[in-house]
Amino acid sequence: MTKTQLIAAVAQATGLSKKAAMEAVDAVFSTVAAALKKGQEVKVMNFGKFVVVNVKASKRMNPRTKAVVQVPAHKAPRWRASSVLKKAVR
Repeated sequence: MTKTQLIAAVAQATGLSKKAAMEAVDAVFSTVAAALKKGQEVKVMNFGKFVVVNVKASKRMNPRTKAVVQVPAHKAPRWRASSVLKKAVR
């Protein structure tokens, strides 16, 4: 499902216009991103949890040139599905 399809589904499910649904979806995504940028967790009951993890520095190989590249330590977003969502998908 693309973002456009998600917006259309939200508009249909809520009775909102597509423009209002787009603003709502964008607001949710930007709020989650802002919270993660601050280092906060975002927990959505029966859906999952968004977290920020620290990734250690490592050496990786460029597949084209076969050169070894040093990747610095950084933070990365992760999402973990809730057990309720996992059971619903099975």
